[in-house]
Amino acid sequence: MNSHYIKIFKNRSIVWEYFWKKFEQMTKVAYIRQNTGCNNISLTAVFSGNPSNITIGNDSVIRDRCMIRFKHGKIAIGNNVVISHNVTLLAGEHNYSKKDVNILSQGMFEGETVIENDVWIGSNATVLSGVRIGKGAVIGSMSLVNRSVPDYEVWGGNPAKKLKSRC
Repeated sequence: MNSHYIKIFKNRSIVWEYFWKKFEQMTKVAYIRQNTGCNNISLTAVFSGNPSNITIGNDSVIRDRCMIRFKHGKIAIGNNVVISHNVTLLAGEHNYSKKDVNILSQGMFEGETVIENDVWIGSNATVLSGVRIGKGAVIGSMSLVNRSVPDYEVWGGNPAKKLKSRC
């Protein structure tokens, strides 16, 4: 076989793999939309994990390019939540307690991330495993939330800290 044809074949297989992954992702988003009743999920949002480990409330919005990982834990999103572009939500983290064992061989901690009702998470924010974001809270853009946020507070920064209370 001519090397030109081999090159074309390799490119086609790369393109096929790309579209297959996109199809799988859109199927997962459609499944989550159907089973949670939330239709405001961008098709470019990435969900990684068992769909039974995530709950999404009514009238919540998940914008473009969000990464929501619940393979090793659960994520609960309340009603009327706005999750802006490029937000990362995590449930679970690597176990790294043993110095003599490779980190990848130590497994994962299961965590639960809870986002209460009426929360707004700004663009490019990251919410780590085990965090609870209280009712009516606001998380600023580019924030790293590594601890729980009380109700009706505005938090921002890296790591996130209280900026003010909502009136």
